[in-house]
Amino acid sequence: MPTRLRNRTAALCAALCALLLATMPAAAQAPEPDIKKAEALIRDGKAAEAFALLEPYETKKAGDPVFDYLLATAALNSGQPSRAGFIYERILAVNPDYAGVRADMGRAYFAMGDYARAKIEFETVLAFQNLPADVKGAAQQYLNAIEQRSQAKRTVAVGYLDAGYGRDTNTNSATA
Repeated sequence: MPTRLRNRTAALCAALCALLLATMPAAAQAPEPDIKKAEALIRDGKAAEAFALLEPYETKKAGDPVFDYLLATAALNSGQPSRAGFIYERILAVNPDYAGVRADMGRAYFAMGDYARAKIEFETVLAFQNLPADVKGAAQQYLNAIEQRSQAKRTVAVGYLDAGYGRDTNTNSATA
C-alpha cells in the first residue's frame, strides 16, 4: 500500500473517531420524557396527548415500569387497547402480581372484545388479598358485563344443502 494512501486512510479514521467522540455526549444527554406532564394529561382526560408525548421515548425507556405503565394507560385511554395490552404484558413479565396492571390488562382485553381473556384477568385480580375496594368493584362490574354479553348471544344454526343430477353417454371413450 502506498504511503500516501496509508496516510489518507489514517487521517480519515482519526477524523471519524473525533466526530464520534464529539457526538457521544450529545447522545448521552438526550432529553427525558416529562413523566409529570404525562400523568397530568392522563388525569385530565387527554390520553392521546400523553401518548404522543411518551411514545417517542418507548425504545429508550421500555422496561421502566413507571414509564411503561403511563404509556400503556395513555394508549388504552386513547383507544389503542392492543398497543396497551402489549405494553402491559411487558410489565407483567417482570411483576406478575401487579394487581393494577392486571385490572388494566383486563380492560384492554375487554376493549378488544376478547372477553374470555378479560374474564381470566379480572378473576385473577379478585383473587388478590387486600385489594382496594374501588379496584375490586371495577373488576366485578367488568365480570358482570362479560356475563351479560355472553348471555345475550343467540344460537344460530347454519346449514348447506347441495343436490345435483347428470347423465353421461360417453363414459369410456374420448371425443367423437
